[in-house]
Amino acid sequence: KGLNNRGALLEYFHETCKAKLSAVRDYILDLIEADKKFLMFAHHKEMLDCVEDSIKSKASHIEYIRIDGRTTSEQRNLFCNQFQ
Repeated sequence: KGLNNRGALLEYFHETCKAKLSAVRDYILDLIEADKKFLMFAHHKEMLDCVEDSIKSKASHIEYIRIDGRTTSEQRNLFCNQFQ
């Protein structure tokens, strides 16, 4: 029973991500258009991919740093120093 509940909760959590994709994407593009600096944190790779794809296609002149689970420790340190 506990595993079934956990699986259902994880599926629900993932579905909430999918429901928010377009709103978050539009909000981020509005921030970019207004020339605002910002930090974005996301739990789901799907959300990060959506935002990154939007930036690449609609605001390719924008510089950004992406740190996620695939980022090595060395890259992470380099990106953090670059950010600061």
